[in-house]
Amino acid sequence: MKNKKEIKESNVHFAVGNSINLNVHKSIFLIAESMNKLDEAIENYTGERIKGGLSDAKKVTDYSIDAIRKGIKVELEHTDDINIALEIVMDHLFEDEKYYDKLETIEKK
Repeated sequence: MKNKKEIKESNVHFAVGNSINLNVHKSIFLIAESMNKLDEAIENYTGERIKGGLSDAKKVTDYSIDAIRKGIKVELEHTDDINIALEIVMDHLFEDEKYYDKLETIEKK
């Protein structure tokens, strides 16, 4: 039979273990939710959120999906609006399709 100390320790371990599992599940959910929002933003992109953008006449399919995803990750550091982030990405990719690859290289230095 467990003494009081052993019971408390096992309860704490159980609570911490469940807390970690809950945090992992929340993180997975948030990632999945973000991916859904990203896919939705890409699918519904019109280029009309920011007037006068360089890429207003371009389509998302004109660029690599990997470049777009990488760019959105960067631009979401500056805005909470995924649609605005996507428009900024599209403008940067219009100027240079390797924009985010180059930025990544510069930031590593």
